[in-house]
Amino acid sequence: MMLRTVVQRCASVVPPNRTYALCSAAAPVSSLPARAPASQPLVVSNTVNIQHRFMTINQKLKFKDPLKQPKMRDEDKKKPQYKGVVIKPLIINPKKPNSGNRKAVRVRLPAINKEVIAYIPGIGHSLAEHQIVLVQHGKVPDCPGIRFICIRGKHDLKHVEKKK
Repeated sequence: MMLRTVVQRCASVVPPNRTYALCSAAAPVSSLPARAPASQPLVVSNTVNIQHRFMTINQKLKFKDPLKQPKMRDEDKKKPQYKGVVIKPLIINPKKPNSGNRKAVRVRLPAINKEVIAYIPGIGHSLAEHQIVLVQHGKVPDCPGIRFICIRGKHDLKHVEKKK
């Protein structure tokens, strides 16, 4: 059986009419395509197994690379709540233009092996070191870096007391 370089339509990293990859393969003469449609141009090459050519910066911004695997950004969002141990109570100043002191705690979460800062909602608390709290994902708009919120009424963090 006689082998010959096959003229192939190449799958590229970017959509048609942008950039085309060069690829080729050796195949029998009988498997050559009859005629290529005009929508996809034909590329002939003697090189073997070139997957894709480098993309320009504008192409990278416009089209995502399909060969690139997406990163797992939030690995700690596997559960809705976590039980943690208070390491230290904190007082945080909010961003401008807000003022006042925001109560927060540094919490060790053994389930994900992290130490995080958690906001305490409501007025007043009696948390100290080594107490147990339940935290959930949530942000405080005027406090940068706080990504968890304590849940009132669970474990050692009591409900907000009514005013008399």
